[in-house]
Amino acid sequence: MKRTLALLAILGALAAPVALAQGQGWGAQFSPSEARDARKQGLHVPFDEVEKTLRREYGRDGVLISADLYSQASGGAVYDIRWQTGDGRLVRVTVNAQTGDIVRGRSD
Repeated sequence: MKRTLALLAILGALAAPVALAQGQGWGAQFSPSEARDARKQGLHVPFDEVEKTLRREYGRDGVLISADLYSQASGGAVYDIRWQTGDGRLVRVTVNAQTGDIVRGRSD
């Protein structure tokens, strides 16, 4: 519950719409209430599931730096996540919000 509230606080702080974020073909950023509604409707996996995947992939001692949820121009949505690994590397990860699968991960 605390992680969900932290995510909502992060999303709330960054809720201004962004057109085609970072040249990724992404549309508008979800507001906290839009993200919550989509999760309740079963359109997106709960973020704690995404976090479990990140911990499996990048190490259990990693830390969430930021997470933003964007619509995609082609439909659907993605999480744009910044994650710090236990050894201090910063990783930017794109996760399919419907499946929770990592679409792309790269070091910053």
